[in-house]
Amino acid sequence: MSNITTTTNPNNLQMTLAGRSFFASAGSNTGTGITIPIYSTTTGVSFALWNPLGSNRILDLKVLTIGVAATATPAITTLALGVLLNTGGSAGAGLPISGWTDGVVYNGRFSKSTGQNVGRIGVATSNLSSATTEFYNLGISQATTSLAGGLVTLTYRFDDCLALDPGTMVHLVGTPLAPVETAVVSLGWIEQDYVS
Repeated sequence: MSNITTTTNPNNLQMTLAGRSFFASAGSNTGTGITIPIYSTTTGVSFALWNPLGSNRILDLKVLTIGVAATATPAITTLALGVLLNTGGSAGAGLPISGWTDGVVYNGRFSKSTGQNVGRIGVATSNLSSATTEFYNLGISQATTSLAGGLVTLTYRFDDCLALDPGTMVHLVGTPLAPVETAVVSLGWIEQDYVS
């Protein structure tokens, strides 16, 4: 019998088996995709991951996938993450996150309940009191003013270099412009017990 090797991180697999691996998508159910906003937006935040204050977990970002849903005349732009610090633990008027609409979060181990996550996915009607700071360029961009035909998909792996403490939110943005075409997006993350 030969030995079988794998590139799967054993810790990631252990966390998935423990029910601590989660993922969420946006834009695929409607078939029309979502519009990714410019980095300076405060309204219509289209795809955000929020770790509310008091969650007692750290969110370890794993993978982001993007597929083009419908094409227009694209703006030349780069995709990045914007970050909002000191978000608190709830949303409402006068708070850093002034409005929030939850998207569906799934557990990576399907036999587990989907209700075990603390990370919250915000969809297109989520709003902020102030714009996020564009801080993490994904290195994914459009090189021309017209999008070539055919299937366009992009995958970004975070390689354990981004972790959201409680009271932190990130969302997908375009910089320096907002992309014009719509996209379907998915994000996967692991939730670790908080260690200061």
